[in-house]
Amino acid sequence: MYAGIALSAAVIHWFYSRFDASISEFDVSNCRFKALIYEFDASIDEIKTLICRIDTLFYGFEALICEINAWNREFEALIPKFDGWVREFISRSIGFNVCSNYVWHLFHSL
Repeated sequence: MYAGIALSAAVIHWFYSRFDASISEFDVSNCRFKALIYEFDASIDEIKTLICRIDTLFYGFEALICEINAWNREFEALIPKFDGWVREFISRSIGFNVCSNYVWHLFHSL
C-alpha cells in the first residue's frame, strides 16, 4: 500500500515537473514571440520614417522645380531686355563709328 502511494506520488511529481517544464518553455516562447512583435513594430516605425523622409524629399524636389521655373521665367523676361540692350549698343557703336569717321575725314580735309 505504501509502495502504491509512493509510486503514485512519483508519477504525480513526474507529471508536475513535465507540466512545469512545459509552462516554462511556453513562457520562453511567449517572450520570444513578444520580442518578434516589438521588432516588427519597430520595423514598421522605421518604414513610416523612411516614407516620411521620401515624402519630404519629394516636397524638396517640387520646391526646387518651382524655383527653377521661376528662374526660367525671370530669364525669359530678361531676353527681350538683353536683345534691346544689344541692339542699342550696336546702333550706338555704328553711330559712333560713322560720326568718328566723319570727324576724322573732316579734320584731315582741313
